Amino acid sequence: MLAKVFVIYAAISLVISCASASRNLPDATTTPSVAPTSTAAAATPVLPGDTTPIPLTTASVGQVPVRTTASYPSVYADLLKVVPDTPVSRAETWVIDVARVRRQFEIDEPGPDTNPEIYMIAMWESGAGIGGMPWISGFTWGEETLGGEALDRRQFVGFDFRNVDQTIEVGNGPRSLEIVRGRFDPSATRAAIAGCVECPVKPTVHARHGVEIYAWGDDFETNSEMQLELPLFDRYGRGGRLAVTDEFVFHTVYDEGIFALVDALTGDGPSLGDSEVLTLLANGMDDLDAYSFVMTERTLSADPSNLEEPFLSTYAFGGDSAKWAAIVAPAPTLKPYRAIAEGQGRDSQGKYVAVALVHSDEQSAAENVKLLRQRIAGTNALLSDFPWSDLIEEADIWTDGRVLMAKLRGVDGSIRWLGSFTTAGDPLFVHE
Repeated sequence: MLAKVFVIYAAISLVISCASASRNLPDATTTPSVAPTSTAAAATPVLPGDTTPIPLTTASVGQVPVRTTASYPSVYADLLKVVPDTPVSRAETWVIDVARVRRQFEIDEPGPDTNPEIYMIAMWESGAGIGGMPWISGFTWGEETLGGEALDRRQFVGFDFRNVDQTIEVGNGPRSLEIVRGRFDPSATRAAIAGCVECPVKPTVHARHGVEIYAWGDDFETNSEMQLELPLFDRYGRGGRLAVTDEFVFHTVYDEGIFALVDALTGDGPSLGDSEVLTLLANGMDDLDAYSFVMTERTLSADPSNLEEPFLSTYAFGGDSAKWAAIVAPAPTLKPYRAIAEGQGRDSQGKYVAVALVHSDEQSAAENVKLLRQRIAGTNALLSDFPWSDLIEEADIWTDGRVLMAKLRGVDGSIRWLGSFTTAGDPLFVHE
């Protein structure tokens, strides 16, 4: 049994690592530029709409007309209000509740004088498995962290990982959107950026709906000589776009993305919070007390003609409809559902996998309780080919109206499946 557990852990960890690593890579077709580092100010990008250039030294933030949030029933449903409603966000939105991690793993909330290195090590060594946070959060590992710019970020942009309570990343690659929620001070950010004498390039500053946007360079611009330069150049030499309010930090590497984030915040653009289905899904993950999860409307169908990427290219399927039918066949499929979220949580019994499914009606949700138990009993894990019944020791499954919720516990209480269903296309949750 222990050998089986090791194999499935290793395979799943590989999938998670690959998915996390690929979420912010430049386009494969984009060749990074190798322009010399310049101390001159970057060219002012052309920003459409109501964005107004303002001098960095005189930039100021007025009252931002943010959507009212008092009526939202959960922190996750609240967060959806700042996620732009796009096909990408409906297909792949990753959420981490850092505050919940602190609570569940008994880590003290950091104050302004907390040693950032000790705090980051405590989070990393907690076993929560939250390494895939957005880059702008300051919680990264390896070349960008301990002893590096991530720990020094506060003096250059006015915040760092100690300010963070929740994070969201939408999509992957250079078009991803990064959202951080916590406790921030736009005036501190303004002063830090304006006063950074070590920074080789000053940003241009624009206002959109009362929110300041800092911009370094052109959309998606990479520069090998600017890698990890101050204040916010990433490992590809991208300066990107930054917006800071009292509650949120937004980051992208292109104008359209930062505009969509600000518009969702101020109510001038659509957000996922307007979706009843995704709000139910978010509330379900809150009820499950999940501290991290991925949510998607891209569900797995038993009919291969209805499958879309990334499932079409999964190594276990490879576009072979007969092979897919054989993988699905051992147990009845679930009734159709609208959206799925899966992630991780921790309680007094240990870690568990949290899953929520939103259906069109309560009857389908109720029927899927029995059907999911049958699929656990009768199918094998895609990544290891071991029976799910050998890997899941305990399955608590129930419904609340149209939402099915499940807590799945592994053989040692700490199995991590985040990303295995949506990234690898495991058919455990396949529907008719």
